[in-house]
Amino acid sequence: MPGSVTTRPVVTLPGMRGSSYALRVSYQGPAQSSEEAVLARRITDAAPARDIAAETALYRSLVPRVRLYGLKHLRDVHAAADLVQDVLLMTFERLRRGELRELERIASFVLGACRQTVVDQRRGQQRRQHLLDVYAGDLPMADATSSPALDTLTRSTIAARARSANVDRSIPHARHATSRSVWRPGPR
Repeated sequence: MPGSVTTRPVVTLPGMRGSSYALRVSYQGPAQSSEEAVLARRITDAAPARDIAAETALYRSLVPRVRLYGLKHLRDVHAAADLVQDVLLMTFERLRRGELRELERIASFVLGACRQTVVDQRRGQQRRQHLLDVYAGDLPMADATSSPALDTLTRSTIAARARSANVDRSIPHARHATSRSVWRPGPR
């Protein structure tokens, strides 16, 4: 077809139908950002006291965006949850201290903090990996065949420690737990 941009059909992956990143992080119009600015201003003005209602509303407004940013860039649910906690805690602390100047751009600040936190985490991982690569040969290997702490224990000292724990052995589950926790050396 002359004048057309492409002749290939558009392909949509099955898992992406109706759940694309752009649809989940929909554009927040001026009304949403001005509401967040009002909430941020209430938090800043209430300091050193706390405006719990404003903090809760701002938290609920920002959490989905921070979580999605974390999931997209970290690809781990737990790391994304940690990112939400770290970034929003830092944001609320800075709001209470009055360190944020442009409260109308609070969402921009939060997403910038997300980006910087992820970069810092990756730098730390790379630094630790580099140190491990450099100094791994200098570390002594642990000998798993002998355990001096267990070798010095005898059956009588273990029984004495179990008696000193003051477990009420008349209770069936306590008796069972105590009997199972006593170490019995096998044949050597």
